[in-house]
Amino acid sequence: MRYIFIFFLILFSTNLFSQNHLLVKIRLNETNNLEKLLSLNIIDEHFDYEKNQFVTSFISDRDFEKLKNSGFSYEILIEDWNKYYNSLPVP
Repeated sequence: MRYIFIFFLILFSTNLFSQNHLLVKIRLNETNNLEKLLSLNIIDEHFDYEKNQFVTSFISDRDFEKLKNSGFSYEILIEDWNKYYNSLPVP
């Protein structure tokens, strides 16, 4: 019985904490600039920045919802990182 409980606990926690990540290109302009984007706390320190033009970063589904409501223009480059990664050919 104890093993069944542990199995379901692991199964539940894996599904609960696994999240999809998207690769997005976020366009910047005079109104929606890098400072405003960073204040949303949706991107971390690992992003590509083309000065005053755009930011490319991986963000979670939860942060993507914030981005959609932020007024920034964006383009989804990879919609599901796990699916994309798993589809890459193995060398």
